[in-house]
Amino acid sequence: LVRAETLRPNAIPFNAVISGCGKSGEWKLSHQTLEILRCSGILPTLLSFGAALTAITTGVLVDTWLKALHLYSQMWWMHLLPDLVAFNALGSAAAVSGQWLLMLRLMEDATKMRLQCDAITGTALVSACETLSAWQEGLVSWRSLRQDGMAVNLIQLNSVISNVGKG
Repeated sequence: LVRAETLRPNAIPFNAVISGCGKSGEWKLSHQTLEILRCSGILPTLLSFGAALTAITTGVLVDTWLKALHLYSQMWWMHLLPDLVAFNALGSAAAVSGQWLLMLRLMEDATKMRLQCDAITGTALVSACETLSAWQEGLVSWRSLRQDGMAVNLIQLNSVISNVGKG
């Protein structure tokens, strides 16, 4: 048996709730749980923020990318280096909102941090750069990711071809 006085609260149960709320489309509850975690004196973890960022992308909001960017900046403020989950979640929010400059900046950050981008990252990049004015920058960044070993999927290839065709 474990004595109650030896148990120390941690972020694990909060992370489960944050993740569960996000998976059920309840991004507001996810963020409220993250705030409760922060106010309780327990330090949120990278998983806490990753789950909260992912929760944002489950709902289609006008200002999704702003909410995601706010969480992303809080991670840095708490000295938590974002992982690929955080980058992909923020990248997806940027892509949905057409924030291609933010997406390009994220790619620079990911490269500096030596994160190995994956197909989700590449798809978000191509999607964010679908505007007529950004397809060339998106293509250059996508090629760079490919040279760094990122896997390619059919969705990316179709988007790249479509974007080049628009230009």
